[in-house]
Amino acid sequence: MGLGKGRTEHSGPRDMSRKGGRWGTTEEAKAWASRARRRDEADDLRREVLGPGDPTQLGDELTLLWQERWPACRPIGHELRDCAHDRWIRFHSLPKSKRYPEDDDEYGELLHRHHTVIDDLRASTRSDELVVITASWSGSERSVDREPEVAALLPGEPWVDVLRETDEDGDEFWTHLFVARVKPDAAGLDGLLRLVAVDQTTGVIITEPGLRWLYHPYDGGADVICSDADQRDDLRGAHPAWLSPNPSGL
Repeated sequence: MGLGKGRTEHSGPRDMSRKGGRWGTTEEAKAWASRARRRDEADDLRREVLGPGDPTQLGDELTLLWQERWPACRPIGHELRDCAHDRWIRFHSLPKSKRYPEDDDEYGELLHRHHTVIDDLRASTRSDELVVITASWSGSERSVDREPEVAALLPGEPWVDVLRETDEDGDEFWTHLFVARVKPDAAGLDGLLRLVAVDQTTGVIITEPGLRWLYHPYDGGADVICSDADQRDDLRGAHPAWLSPNPSGL
């Protein structure tokens, strides 16, 4: 079984909260999210969640906020539609649900759709900054560098390491996440979306500093986790031509 960055199936129990350098069970995640709301325990929780080391301030804040906003979800892009299905909607990035762009016009349409939906989401939170999560993959908990193309486009700080699965032989498969803050018109963001569009990287999540919504682009479209069902319905009504014709929404 390969490590492939495009793996989208999870086998074994899901680990959804970070403790001692990894994400633990759903029950732990919910318990820690509740504790995060109690200011007097914030420092202890920070040490438990982040483990040893000297994390960046952004990563530190993001971990605590993720546990509060999304206690049932891990920061793994393809899992979001299942753990927050009541607020999920999917948009396709090209007409007739075409998966891969082939020329400049199609890249232009793809970027237009991504930015339009992201701008709609940003308007709801009046955010002038984006938080972008990118990934690398390995067979151990020790973080490895991202692909050079991704790192060059979007320098980021290491955030968390997520145990994706353990196979029948006991081999582990890890996703290592990196985080950066960018302006919505940053050139590196378009470059990253282009890489995603042709499956040169995956696992990307775009959000705003408050994590009120999540945007996961993939090769063919984007899964959007809205702040609530009303926002989901508003987006569906605003861009009906970009929806899948499949009744499942996929």
